[in-house]
Amino acid sequence: MPDYVRRLQQAQQTMRAQQIDALMISAPSDLFYLIGYHFHPSERMTMLFIPRDGQPSVVMPQFEASRLSADQQRFLAVRPWTETQNPFALLGEVAGDLPSGAQLAVSDQMWAGFLVGMLGQFQGAKFASASKVLTLMRMVKDADELAAMEHAQSIANTVFERIGRSPFAGRTELSILQELSALRQELGLSDCTTGIVGSGPDNSASPHHRTGERVIQPGDAVVMDYGGTYLGYHADITRTVHVGPPSAKFRAAYAIVEEAHQAAFRAYVVGATCESVDRAARDVIERAGYGQYFTHRVGHGIGLDGHEPPYLVGGNAMPLVAGMTFSDEPGIYIPGEFGIRIEDMVAVTSSGPRRFDRSTHDLVIVK
Repeated sequence: MPDYVRRLQQAQQTMRAQQIDALMISAPSDLFYLIGYHFHPSERMTMLFIPRDGQPSVVMPQFEASRLSADQQRFLAVRPWTETQNPFALLGEVAGDLPSGAQLAVSDQMWAGFLVGMLGQFQGAKFASASKVLTLMRMVKDADELAAMEHAQSIANTVFERIGRSPFAGRTELSILQELSALRQELGLSDCTTGIVGSGPDNSASPHHRTGERVIQPGDAVVMDYGGTYLGYHADITRTVHVGPPSAKFRAAYAIVEEAHQAAFRAYVVGATCESVDRAARDVIERAGYGQYFTHRVGHGIGLDGHEPPYLVGGNAMPLVAGMTFSDEPGIYIPGEFGIRIEDMVAVTSSGPRRFDRSTHDLVIVK
């Protein structure tokens, strides 16, 4: 079990260093990280209030307060509100007498309605993003977090190995996605209904294609991008298969994507910048003449959120540190012909990059 008291104390230590008077946290992944509480966000406000010094409080609907465990209630003051109360007024009571011009930091993913209510309650306060506190904490994973992510990704890899035994031709993209979802659930992943299956000359060449009823044909490339969670932590994998024998052009392009993938993987070293990892992959694809067809960054941070900082993109000079975890997903997308993406998950360690994936990168030909 994570040491939530230590995480809260670390947040307060950073707040003091940055002259932040209070954190207001409502994003589900932030709450799960800081206090181990999982909930579905709704119009009813649940807000973790962390003062610079002293005990944190959680303001939440009264009928949900029983979901907090006895352990959680030992380090949190629970302030429930009823359906007829104003939760923002209660939050003001919890905050107490804040200094004039108080510095308040709020979740990046806070609902706009909550922020508007807080602006009215804390007039004169200065609001900023809580990312300056939480992002730096959440970017570096501990051993338990890494273990959960590696387990989640191992399941995603097994799903790919099993889906490759199925026939693809004559089935819809949606049918393949439904099988991917069933396999993920069977093998122990949660949050496993979403994903991308893009097939054929146009759909495979759309990186964020919306899976639909297109019938997969012999000669199609099929891009499958999917994930799921284990203990709240995400998996993320993409594999591209070909239905029947591929053209020489497709084989050559696939080899280029795999070369770019490996170049990026080697670049995940302590002290390298985020943009240098992207550049490592992009250089390979550009030298091969396909630069215009690599249309997205090479990767993103991953953990309790499927996409989280830091992002591996040109202009991001943040250095990598041990414990960061990323996707590694270069691609080539030629509209009207085919798309190719290969994606693994990678951890940065003091001894070099560590890949969570074991399923093949070789071109898999399916029926």
